[in-house]
Amino acid sequence: MLNDPEVLFLDEPTANLDPEGVFQYRELIKQLSNEGKTIFVSSHILSEVSKVCKTIGIIVKGKLMAKGTLEEIKNDISRFGSGTSGINLKIIVETLEPMTAIIAHDDLVNIEYDGNRAIIMAQSDIREYISIYLFERGIRIKELRLEEPTLEDLFLSVYRNRTKG
Repeated sequence: MLNDPEVLFLDEPTANLDPEGVFQYRELIKQLSNEGKTIFVSSHILSEVSKVCKTIGIIVKGKLMAKGTLEEIKNDISRFGSGTSGINLKIIVETLEPMTAIIAHDDLVNIEYDGNRAIIMAQSDIREYISIYLFERGIRIKELRLEEPTLEDLFLSVYRNRTKG
């Protein structure tokens, strides 16, 4: 950085950093980006990548398989498929009354019940269906939320779909 480069390449920049060092790294990246610098970050720590990068590229076997903002890649879930090797949405349901194995839907992949709580894996956002289904059966909902796929989920989906066969 002594030469004040316009483009900076960083490989695993947070490896071996303590929490304070990671904080300082994030602040430096923000500052450099605000100065108009282009920063390429190569890292396997995908949670960190999603915190500092505006544009993300997923490379599998040397080929760029997905590129865009995290939101653009998330919104393109259908391109990466669904099912065991694709992206499924996680829906968390907590009710006031105990739930039994009652929910059925074509996009449903898996349900894990635990008394008043269920973790539902589905190929699409079926929260409205779940809400109506439970309401019609007199089961009151305490919480119903969708957990968005993480960058790690997206990476694994792209990777698994591109390396099949």
